[in-house]
Amino acid sequence: MPIAKLNPWGGVTIPQEIRDQMNLRPGDRLAFSVSGEGALLVRRLPNQDVDHPGQSDSIPTVAEIDQANARRLEDEIRLRHTSWSDVSSSDDWQ
Repeated sequence: MPIAKLNPWGGVTIPQEIRDQMNLRPGDRLAFSVSGEGALLVRRLPNQDVDHPGQSDSIPTVAEIDQANARRLEDEIRLRHTSWSDVSSSDDWQ
């Protein structure tokens, strides 16, 4: 029986054997419930990505993850260096 440990943030890594048996992939949605006997039940939900319709279910490559992180960092740096004088009117915030 595979065993996992709850981390301090309430997260747990599902053991690889279980991920393989359930055909779980990054981005899959899981529903949790507790049986009357106190067993934790986990069910994989159908993929319905409402935030990114049509997005590929493929696992991103390391290069794709690096590019996405670089874009997020550039956006964060840009926001940190925006001063109030850069905003011409309240319309810019709408």
